Amino acid sequence: MGHCFPYEGGPGPLIGYLQETLRWWDHWLKGRATGVMDEPPIRVWMQEWEPPLAEIPVRRGRWVAAHAWPDPAAPGLDMWLGEQGLSRTRTASNAASSVASPTVAGRASSDWCPYGLGPDLATDQREDDAVAPVFDSEPLDRPLDILGAPVLAINVAADRPVAQLVVRLCDVAPDGSSVRVTYGVLNLTHRGGHERPEPLEPGRSYRVRLALNDCAHAFPAGHRVRVALGTSYWPVVWPAPEPVTLTVALGSGSLTLPVRAPKATDTTLAPFGPAECAPERAFTVLRAPTRGRQALAADATGTTRLVSVRDRGRFRLDDIGLIHEGWGQGVHSFGEGDPASAVTETQRRVAYERDGWSVRIETRMRLGGDSTAFLLQAKLDAFESDAKVFTGTWDEVIPRCGV
Repeated sequence: MGHCFPYEGGPGPLIGYLQETLRWWDHWLKGRATGVMDEPPIRVWMQEWEPPLAEIPVRRGRWVAAHAWPDPAAPGLDMWLGEQGLSRTRTASNAASSVASPTVAGRASSDWCPYGLGPDLATDQREDDAVAPVFDSEPLDRPLDILGAPVLAINVAADRPVAQLVVRLCDVAPDGSSVRVTYGVLNLTHRGGHERPEPLEPGRSYRVRLALNDCAHAFPAGHRVRVALGTSYWPVVWPAPEPVTLTVALGSGSLTLPVRAPKATDTTLAPFGPAECAPERAFTVLRAPTRGRQALAADATGTTRLVSVRDRGRFRLDDIGLIHEGWGQGVHSFGEGDPASAVTETQRRVAYERDGWSVRIETRMRLGGDSTAFLLQAKLDAFESDAKVFTGTWDEVIPRCGV
């Protein structure tokens, strides 16, 4: 049995995963009649609207089921990008929209892989929406559930041979707050497939199709569906080597939403058992963990920096006296108008100690480069009782090859 959890917006409720696993193995290894094969093979947590917060302990929602993935019972709902926003009716138009993201596009994004274990989720998208072309539907006259991968198809032209198309799908509440439901990124040199990337011909129009990340989301009645377009999404995605402007033909743009109609069987799904785990060992917190982004700031030179902290804290296992410490930080920066100046610097430290014995590992990494190549520099130091016992360094030049 597969269990899909929300991609955006925080974790779903804890479930008795061990009990479900045992039912599966008892059926296949012991031939026991556990009933596991009589149930839908896929369960999905259909997330419901929550205010756009960086930390949500448990995302509201409900369990729904599917018999295949993608769900063949989820028909596509086509909506069209136009001068008036996002419409269910296609209208002929020769209008075009220019897309050119500034450095700050991405400040309201989550970490690249949010775990919902701290303030690492996407925040109010109005920050990013304000610097992007957005296309809104009329307020929904009834709830709208989607399950699967929304798809945007559009004609697009770039003024550079390497460019990215970033698409965000948002749920806009009546108060104007904007929740990121899902997003997708396409390096347009990969428009024909990842096997054979090809540079773009500047000024030429291409038909592209971008499948956004799979999601399960319930849009409430009265909310709007929003599509936001961009050319960069720092620091989630490494920027193209040069500033890029895309021209999108509005009359050609269609968004297909994988709509899921409510099913009577949703209310009869067997409930999951309570979550089980090993007994918690007694421990003492010596430094509380912290996680999440710090404020985005620009210095006097115009360089914008974003600091991401993943401090696992410092604690002692009381029964054996072992102290563990884990700390990490990433600093992402680049200058406005110069994507090739992008730099990510990370530091990590892991340490153990007990009864006068101690070991630790410290790593540093810097990824930067220019318009033709990436430069990766890394260093690892290992210590025992503060004496350095090993040092490793790496200095690699990696051609960009259409990235």
